[in-house]
Amino acid sequence: MLYTPGNVQYSETSSIRGMYSSSESEIHFGIGKEKKIDSIEIYWPDQKKQVLYSQRINYTQFNKAK
Repeated sequence: MLYTPGNVQYSETSSIRGMYSSSESEIHFGIGKEKKIDSIEIYWPDQKKQVLYSQRINYTQFNKAK
């Protein structure tokens, strides 16, 4: 979940699509005219939660499960 001062967005991804296929596990959030990201919550497959605070806008963030 991505939190900005005026909005909350949710997205979900899975690399499994079918018997012999997969997809990229990339998520893109469009924040419009927002100037700030308050936080991003990541819920990993092992049920752990990671929270990233004060993230930059117009930036690609790479995260891996710990």
